[in-house]
Amino acid sequence: MMYQELSPKASCMINSLRNIGYTLETALADILDNSLTAMASKVQIFFDYFDDDVKVAIVDNGVGMDKPTLLNAMRFGSKNPSDIRDNHDLGRFGLGLKTASFSQCKKLTVISKKENILFGAEWDLDVVQQKDKWNIKILTTEEINQSYMYDEIKDRGTLVIWENCDRLIGDNLSDIRNSIYEKFSNAEKYMSLIFHRFIPRVDILINNRMIKAIDPFGGDNLAKQIHQESFIKCGNNERIKVQAVTLPHHTKCSLSEYENNSLGDYSSHQGFYIYRNNRLVLYGTWFKLIPKRDLYKLSRVSIDLPNSFDNEWELDVKKSTITLPKHIREELKRYIEKYIEGSKRVYRSRGYVKPEEKQFRLWNAREQHGITTFEINTEHILLKELLETLDENQKDKLSQLLELIGSYLPIDQIYSLYSEQPKSIDKGIDQERIKIMLQKMLFNLSSKMSFDDMCKILKPIEPFCDYEGDWSNLYKGIEK
Repeated sequence: MMYQELSPKASCMINSLRNIGYTLETALADILDNSLTAMASKVQIFFDYFDDDVKVAIVDNGVGMDKPTLLNAMRFGSKNPSDIRDNHDLGRFGLGLKTASFSQCKKLTVISKKENILFGAEWDLDVVQQKDKWNIKILTTEEINQSYMYDEIKDRGTLVIWENCDRLIGDNLSDIRNSIYEKFSNAEKYMSLIFHRFIPRVDILINNRMIKAIDPFGGDNLAKQIHQESFIKCGNNERIKVQAVTLPHHTKCSLSEYENNSLGDYSSHQGFYIYRNNRLVLYGTWFKLIPKRDLYKLSRVSIDLPNSFDNEWELDVKKSTITLPKHIREELKRYIEKYIEGSKRVYRSRGYVKPEEKQFRLWNAREQHGITTFEINTEHILLKELLETLDENQKDKLSQLLELIGSYLPIDQIYSLYSEQPKSIDKGIDQERIKIMLQKMLFNLSSKMSFDDMCKILKPIEPFCDYEGDWSNLYKGIEK
């Protein structure tokens, strides 16, 4: 038996590796993975525009690399994905530094400082293309000192530089600067989410502006529901942690909290959030276990994986795609079906609990033959009071008007706005207006019944059920 070595052509192979599917945000996240693996407590990203090119630098204060370690890191396929990694290692194939960088640029420089010794190396795709060889440039001390953002390396750490950023610039040559700023703005939002478990323990900055964490599980808002965690057995007799959270109704959080929680859109971001060593890998999918529905849009479920599950979950080179193993699909489905009811209840109760069987709403929903209609509740106490003051002709006209209002309720418009921007809809009258109406009602009824009886009648009725003040003090204020 005879073998012959067939090495890949450098010029062809290295250009093929540029097209794995990275975006700027996923490429930067892959570089940050290396910094976090190197135990960095601070990672800075710099970018600037120079003579029709953009330069990007990512510098950290991690443990740094010596010459052999750096050269190995610059090698394509520097680690076997089957090798057992340290628990905190965020790497995968030993390709990320190179493939992520070359998805955006043609020149990659890495300079590292460890134990007060500096070493630097550079991949230039134009040189590889011309020579058709895997030749890497070793930097001189002078070249290191002249490198972009070299001064940001302090006692230890690593500097990654992107130059000749053809993919980052793209074809929009007329407005490069604004295009670049928009891309980095999107990258900032992405990293705020992907690395939210590392922030603020690790400072991540873009052009000296600190990135703030975006917690997709509602942060420390007390109105969210944290459901019981579960541990599901996977391969190698290890278990994964699964925990569901029902986000707070928009009436139970501030505008900034609501916008952060939504990630732009609640409906499309419901589902599983897969973490690998605390780094968010994939989010906003139910893996086709259940459909996405508006009533589920407050439901999010975290799954925590160690890096030893990479093969079983088919983690890709970009660390942005993952596959749910077949043998845990049913168990996960049972878990989420149990807890998505929390999201339903929050929406069906408008975010607060009221005794439905006793409550007099201003609107009634009636279902007949599978069709639901909405109509004004003519048994509401305020409407009944009004009807008592009208003659038969006036009552008939009012009934016709109320029927028209109910029949032409703009349901489609309400649904569209409420789904996309619930905070933009005025959902009722303010407390002061309710207070005035309640005072008048208490005054009208005070000659007919006791205060306790009035409370029994009025407290379940909209809008009085929404009054947050002290009823007894209000009643004393209207007594003669």
